[in-house]
Amino acid sequence: MEDTMEEKHSILLVVQGGAGDVIASTPMIRGFRRKYPDDKIVVIATHSFLLEHNPHIDELISFDQMKDIRSIYTHHIKGEYTVRYFKQHFLYDGFVDDARYMSETLPEFICNMYNIDYDDEPLDYTVNTYERDAATEFMKQFQRPVVLVHPCGVLPMKSLDFRILQPIVNRLVETYDIVQIGQSGEPQLENVHNALGMPIRDTISVMPHAKLCILIESLFAHVTNALGTQAVVTFQSTDPKFFGYNTNLNVWDSNGCPEWPCNRPIGPLNRFLPAYLNLNGGESLPWMCPDPKCSKINPEDLEKTILGALEAKEKNGPFETIQAVPVE
Repeated sequence: MEDTMEEKHSILLVVQGGAGDVIASTPMIRGFRRKYPDDKIVVIATHSFLLEHNPHIDELISFDQMKDIRSIYTHHIKGEYTVRYFKQHFLYDGFVDDARYMSETLPEFICNMYNIDYDDEPLDYTVNTYERDAATEFMKQFQRPVVLVHPCGVLPMKSLDFRILQPIVNRLVETYDIVQIGQSGEPQLENVHNALGMPIRDTISVMPHAKLCILIESLFAHVTNALGTQAVVTFQSTDPKFFGYNTNLNVWDSNGCPEWPCNRPIGPLNRFLPAYLNLNGGESLPWMCPDPKCSKINPEDLEKTILGALEAKEKNGPFETIQAVPVE
């Protein structure tokens, strides 16, 4: 009688989108692990460094370094495993699918795209011991509690108008050290410590040490959900009910603007076009808001929310070191 070997299965997931979208995809990956605990899960992702140390991923491949997804399917996976699931789907193409109308939040939407039950649990992000210890050392240079601010985004309509934020910063510097995070070359607020250009994973590791993070809707806002830290997050170009988290203090004020949220939908017909084609009226509309410097944030609401959050956090004890995985 011949020996029969148990068939091995793999799941190949292609995760595309912005950095925040990659983090928001982690409940989907976790869902596959729960559904198929014995399968090999291979993830090909943009911004793959954000998924390092994810306990649900068996093999992580950078999408930027491997353009031919089909070759991975044929040569890297198929020879050893029977592929149970393989999907390559550009995230925002899904907004025209039924999954968008079945979903209340971005992580749930991604789970629905992949036919995975959404567990409504925090996102996944893992810090390693080197990053944890480096963040602890970084914070030793400050004598007062630190407030992190991230006011600038890749899309101009996400950025927070400095005329709104600067007066709030000027008031906070009397009590706190204000540290601005983000990419190199971004405009810098006055009276802040410059941490622009710090590697993204290092920046994320610092966030739990701060007394408060003041963020635009971005990767860092998504990560707060994974780290279990509360932030004040401003929304100008996206809907806080869909892209936000109830663990944060979300601030927005449309003032009745008919263009809000400012991000127009991106579908398969207009993904590479400079303008959004209104499928109802047929006219061509700019993809971004005609006034990229326009801000719908109410300065009084933002300041009140920030001061209220700081007052509440002052009652908390000292920072507790977050769990970290050993450096391999």
